[in-house]
Amino acid sequence: VVNPIPVANAENTGPYCERDTISLITPDAGEGAEYYWEGPSGFNSTEQNPEIISVTANMDGIYEVTVTLAGCANTSSTNVVVHALPIVNAQNTGPYCVGETISLLTPDAGEGAEYYWEGPLDFNSTEQNPLITQAERNMSGIYELTVTLNNCNNTSSTDVLVDSTYNVKISPAGPFCYGDYSINLDVDTTGGTWTGQGVTANGTFNVADAGIGTHNIFYSIPVNCGGSDIIQISVFLADFYIDYNTTDPLCIGGSEGSIDFTVTGGNPPYIFEWNNDGYSNTLNITGLSAGEYTFTITDTDNCSDIINVVLNESTDDCLEIPNAFTPNGDGINDTWIIENIDAFPDFYLQVFNRWGQQVFAARHGDDPWDGTYNGNPLPSGPYLYLIDFGKEIDPAIGIVTIVR
Repeated sequence: VVNPIPVANAENTGPYCERDTISLITPDAGEGAEYYWEGPSGFNSTEQNPEIISVTANMDGIYEVTVTLAGCANTSSTNVVVHALPIVNAQNTGPYCVGETISLLTPDAGEGAEYYWEGPLDFNSTEQNPLITQAERNMSGIYELTVTLNNCNNTSSTDVLVDSTYNVKISPAGPFCYGDYSINLDVDTTGGTWTGQGVTANGTFNVADAGIGTHNIFYSIPVNCGGSDIIQISVFLADFYIDYNTTDPLCIGGSEGSIDFTVTGGNPPYIFEWNNDGYSNTLNITGLSAGEYTFTITDTDNCSDIINVVLNESTDDCLEIPNAFTPNGDGINDTWIIENIDAFPDFYLQVFNRWGQQVFAARHGDDPWDGTYNGNPLPSGPYLYLIDFGKEIDPAIGIVTIVR
């Protein structure tokens, strides 16, 4: 008996990509037929149509099947092609700050490779390494890349972070006058570190440690998009020399005393402040009463010095108030002249008739009374006067008589 050779026709459904399933195929050789497959990496199987799952590139090659029936055998082979998955490794150069350029990266997968990126805000690109300019916070998220080569796809993703930049602003400080003292610097955004000559990490500026000169002081927040700022702080040397001459008030309770200062050192011009309410920008201070004055002298660099000056009280009650005058046009005693009234620069003089009507008023620098009211001569007789000196001095009250 001569038995026919069994049918054997090895085939596969490839080519394949790594991680695919290889399907090996041969026709049904009939009842009782036996099948034996062999292939790369020690593969063998007795199934008619075996499958190999999650294949790797080393499973590429010749697969041979031997079909045995009724003592007769036949062989056939098929070439299985397994393509390696293309290289893919999605990366980015971030994290980024708002306004910067996002750079997406992946290695070159070889000639003929195709790239397809997808990401937030419907982003897509077919470039291997695309750039996204003017980054915004809502561009943060997962960017996925698919690389295709030989009809095989491989994917990878990268997480992109876009953060807002801190708008850091240091408050201006200085200039300062040299001395052993400290200033706490201010900034609108906390969490950063200070650096520079004379400043601690937490923002305490020591004037003596910094020394004379102009210093760059830095503040930065040491995180991504942290932000920074810089200011210059100047420290000046105030080497004041102060001398003065005093003129005491002429009269008891007078306020025409003065002090003439001589100041050298520092950076003129100077400002003089005293006893909480006095102010002058000249070296000659006038209109002063007797007493002790504490002067703070400040230059344009905001450096200052303090000096105490005493004006002595006069022992002369030099205010002479005539009790009568004769405004008759003869050139003698035509006006009511109060001797030394100018020793009281803040005085206010009022004169009243017998009915209480004010007929004359004067302040420092006004002309003396000529015995008229609204340009008309007043009749002879007594008139009441009141002098307010504008200081802690009792007012002067009395009678002056017009004699015609």
